[in-house]
Order: sequence, then structure tokens, then C-alpha cells
Amino acid sequence: PDSECFTYAIKAWCKSAKAGGQSQKTINSKVEKAHELLNRMAEMYFRSGSVLVRPSSVDYNNVLHAISSSGLTSEASARKADQLLSEMETKFKDGDTRVMPTAESYFNVIRAWNNCPDVETKLNGALESIGRMKAQYEGGNDACKPTVHCYNAVISVCRYRGFRTASEDLKRKGLKTVAEMVKNMRKSPQTQPTSTTYYMLLEAFSVLLQRHSKEYERTIESIFHQCCREGLVDDRVVRTFNRLAPYESYRRTVLDAASPRLDDSSSDVSVMSNALFLPSEWTRITNPDIPLAIDGTLDNQVQYRAAGKHKMRRLRRKHNQMLLHGGRD
Repeated sequence: PDSECFTYAIKAWCKSAKAGGQSQKTINSKVEKAHELLNRMAEMYFRSGSVLVRPSSVDYNNVLHAISSSGLTSEASARKADQLLSEMETKFKDGDTRVMPTAESYFNVIRAWNNCPDVETKLNGALESIGRMKAQYEGGNDACKPTVHCYNAVISVCRYRGFRTASEDLKRKGLKTVAEMVKNMRKSPQTQPTSTTYYMLLEAFSVLLQRHSKEYERTIESIFHQCCREGLVDDRVVRTFNRLAPYESYRRTVLDAASPRLDDSSSDVSVMSNALFLPSEWTRITNPDIPLAIDGTLDNQVQYRAAGKHKMRRLRRKHNQMLLHGGRD
């Protein structure tokens, strides 16, 4: 068998591990099978030096992805992912460019740490991983340039409910981590915050700050206002803000700014729809054409019309016109 055969076999075991309805034991067994194949590749290459079988970043990333996304929640699984990443770093340092760590490698390891049940362990693991990623990039590995997904993955660690009962020192460390991730994101046009970032920030501060305090209310409201200014409000953001913000804050921020939409499908333009919709400026990036209601649902009438217009545009394309005419010009 050559490298391609091993790659497909590893990918098959990884895909099988991510299938739903399986016990942790079954998932772990399948991940182990993929890991064994990866080790066998490395051993075969080490013993013979044959280029027919040689592990690559793709093979390592497949196994890392299986560990991080298959639902394994033990600290041992996270440490296994971290060990695989260390192997990649060591081999790459020794000159094996085929196993060069990538942003995907670090993203999967951060997610693996996020699956750990212990708050301090998952936070320390995620911070160490993002630090190693930056060191790789600063050392000349352009494939390790931090991405929005990596920063979001670290922020996601800080929204774990276990922080509610964590020590004040650990909460402060979580707050500092969130602030640092957002600051790093702002440094590059390619890593600007997204709707997912704001949704996660709202959830993170809801467990890191004392609920019902003035600081909590100001922070939650400030995050939502910034999201509105950037036009990144989507269904998750508005629903999360509705769930986490005190009612008075929600009323003056959302309800006072929302308005009904004229039902222009009716001959009587004075007819109003029952729903209240957010200002279009708030959703200009996420939903530029379809109004978003305060409950996070899209305007069905506009959505259907937009879908109809898209369908007509497809029919008017020259290629499709040819098909409608039996393939003739």
C-alpha cells in the first residue's frame, strides 16, 4: 500500500468516529484505529525510507479533527491531540516539510482542549496552543497564520458554564483571554470579528461576570451595540442578547429600535406585518436583503421573493437558456 491508501483508510476511520449515536468507548476505539494507521505510516517510512508510504499534514490533521469533533470529552483525548501536534512540530523543525503544522492543526487541538471537563485545564491548554501557533507563524511558517476560527475557538473555551463556579482568579484569566483574543483579531483585516465572535462574546461574559451587576449590563449592551455598528447581527446574536440581557436593556436597545414593515405585497400599503424587525443597518453584512425580526426569524415574504428572483436569474443565464431550447444557441 502507498500513502494514498493509508490516507483514505485514516479518513474512513475518522469519518466513522464522527457518526452520531455512538458511545465514547466506540468513538475512542475508531479514533485509535486511525491513530494506529498514522503510526504505522511513520514506522514504515522510518524503517525503509521509502517515499511510497510517508505521513503528511493531511493525515495528522484528519486524526486531530476526529479527536476534536467526535465528542470525546476526556483530558486524555486532548493530551493525545496535543502530543500529535508536538510530533508535527518536531518533525517540521527537523526538516520534514510534509508534516508542517497548519492553522487547522492548532484549531483542532484548541477544540480538543475545549472538550475537557475541567475549566482550568481547558483554558490553559487552549492558551498554550494559540501561543505555539503564533510562535510557528512568527518563525516563518505562513501556514500557521492565526485565523478567525482559531481566535473564536479560544473565546469559545471561555463561555463554558463551569466558569460560573470557578475561582475569581480563573474568571479574571478568562476575561483577560477574551480581551486579548479580540485585540489580536483587530490587528488584521483578515481576522476581524464575525457574528459568531459576538455571539460567543455575549455567552462568555454571561459566565465570567456577575449576573445582574451594572458591569455585566454595561458589557453585554456594549458588545451588542458594537455588533450592530458593524452590521453583524444575525439570528444567534439577537436571540442570545434577548436571553442574557436584562429586560430594560433589551427594551431600550432592541424593542425601541425595531419597527414593523409595510406589507408591500398587499394593494393596501398601509397594512402592517405583525412582526417587529431590526434596523437594516444592523444586518447589512449578515442579511443585506432579508429583514430580520426581533425573535431572530427572517421575513418569509421577502425571503420567498428573493428566492424567486434568484431562480429567474438562473433561468435567464445563457447556458440555461440553451438547455431550455434543447441545447441550441
